[in-house]
Amino acid sequence: MPSKRRGRSHSDPDRSPTPSAERKRQKYEKEHVDSSELCMTDQKRPKVHLGKYSVGWICALDIELTAAESMLDALHGTCDQDTHDSNTYILGSIGQHNVVLACLPNDGAGNNNAAIVATHLRRTFPSITMMLMVGIGGGVPGPHNPHLGDVVIGTKVIQYDLVKSFDDHIQLKGIGRRPDPNARTALTRFKAGHETHQKNISNILQHLKGYIAPDPALDVLFCSSCEYPSTQDCEFCDEHNHIRRAPRSAEPRIHYGKIASGNRVVRNAIERDGIAEELDVLCIDMEAAGVMDSFPCLSIRGLSDYADSHKNDVWQKCAANTAAACTKEFLAIVPPRTIPGSICASNNTPSSARQQQPRIVIRNIKAGDWSHQYFEAKEGSSISDISAGKNSVQAFGSKDIIQIASGLPTTQNIESPDADDSTDQLMDECASAYARC
Repeated sequence: MPSKRRGRSHSDPDRSPTPSAERKRQKYEKEHVDSSELCMTDQKRPKVHLGKYSVGWICALDIELTAAESMLDALHGTCDQDTHDSNTYILGSIGQHNVVLACLPNDGAGNNNAAIVATHLRRTFPSITMMLMVGIGGGVPGPHNPHLGDVVIGTKVIQYDLVKSFDDHIQLKGIGRRPDPNARTALTRFKAGHETHQKNISNILQHLKGYIAPDPALDVLFCSSCEYPSTQDCEFCDEHNHIRRAPRSAEPRIHYGKIASGNRVVRNAIERDGIAEELDVLCIDMEAAGVMDSFPCLSIRGLSDYADSHKNDVWQKCAANTAAACTKEFLAIVPPRTIPGSICASNNTPSSARQQQPRIVIRNIKAGDWSHQYFEAKEGSSISDISAGKNSVQAFGSKDIIQIASGLPTTQNIESPDADDSTDQLMDECASAYARC
């Protein structure tokens, strides 16, 4: 009697899958699995320490959050947060940075809600040193020739709905607020490699799963006088009202300038032009000024419309992805930073490598006669070009070694009595070492 045909089981490791089954498996993985880590559920990921996150990334819309999450190199676990913190966080890493993603409540756009989200995020993650507000915005036509899908990086954010009333007119009184010094310094370096970064952003988008840019023919700029009711379809607008622009490549471009921020959507070209003329802005959004109330932030906006009555959703996904890709490219040139007492910003570097790479650099220190200086470093230190005057003592403390630079031609190293010793104890040890010289 012929034996029954047995199906493949987990106990048959030597049997290879049929070509059909293998193709199905590969198709499923291609469609549903980017990596084992990214597909791991939050329940399976271990909880993480709040003190190791240095970058806060805030979005206003779900499409912006989806775009932001797609830029993560790795997803991390969940975290414990205060019961009064209503935010929901996604934790991960981009390069050397550990990043916290947060999104505004559904149908809760605007500066006020952005301020609440930023306040909660900052309280829950006190180690945040850079805040980013990333998403879509309305482009302002002008000499810089913006196109939909381009990105504007805000050098300043101005709240445009603060006004001063006069007898015959209303004057906008928004005050420009700049990003924090770390972001401004990084932005200077980013602008220096402008062309390279634009190409890299295009490459990121090309490798982004499911990304398809809209047809450039759908990027139409109308003259400011051409307004129409929201019930009318834009395809019926007279083509004679289109503004002819010089042809350019479809690759997204980066612009740098001021961003106007308010609590309502601008859907009127005349109002848009008035804001632009008064405040000299390149983009209009609804959240950046709110985040600025809690923490200086860098606003990065993908242009999804021209802030006029022809506004639609066609370019929103593209603009959100472009802004997210630009943010990832920007973070690639930002050095990881932490605040004192926080855990190292990156947990991806092996501990041996972190020990070999000094985090504190001290150089060109000069001390006068009879001076006593003490420098404490939690991590390893790189010390060079130190000079001291007569009878002076300089102590450079790390976890294991105290380095002494006295008023002698040589620099001496002594072992720290205890890594937890107070500054006074360490200085006493330094003075004793100097007395022995």
